[in-house]
Amino acid sequence: MGRSPDISPDPMRVRFRVVACTALLSGLLTMTGCSGDDASDGPQSTPSTTAREPVQSTLPSFESTCSDEIGDSVLQDADLKTVSMRNDGTLLHVVFELASPLSESDLPSSTFQIISYGLDGYGGYILGAKFMNGTSAIYAFDNESASQENLDNGYVFADGTVSMRFPIADLQNYQDGISWYAALSVDGEDSDLCGEPTGTSNDIVF
Repeated sequence: MGRSPDISPDPMRVRFRVVACTALLSGLLTMTGCSGDDASDGPQSTPSTTAREPVQSTLPSFESTCSDEIGDSVLQDADLKTVSMRNDGTLLHVVFELASPLSESDLPSSTFQIISYGLDGYGGYILGAKFMNGTSAIYAFDNESASQENLDNGYVFADGTVSMRFPIADLQNYQDGISWYAALSVDGEDSDLCGEPTGTSNDIVF
């Protein structure tokens, strides 16, 4: 496992409005160039890297799985099969399953992300793992505060599976539920989605 690089989430589509952003992490996370009715330069915040003891969540336990069509990816080797999220009360476990038994060395510049919002289309988080030529970072980006936290909770990328986990106590702005989809990008370009940005098939109602 490599050291955590100085990086941030890839720009992604946002539910209910189209926002095109470029996020670069260089000491500070700066959101710039966002377009939309309420477009403006976002705030700057200093990301942190933490490894803390799990804390009991106020969110109910849940498990949700998205299944994707095999062979629909832009890049043949970057094809999602399933993506799942499971809250065990202390940690949110996220698992990406690829259609091929790839490892980190097969996709050396790739990003796996859960893009999630409350059921009203606001709040939520972008949860992801980014791999860049031997370095890696696990992060949670808070959509509401536009702040990012880099986590030291570890990951597994082997045999076509990418697994990561997030402290559920930090994920408290979903309110009545979660609407989510997953994305895989390679070399900064979207390769495959599981679920749709404007769909409701992955909605979790509390």
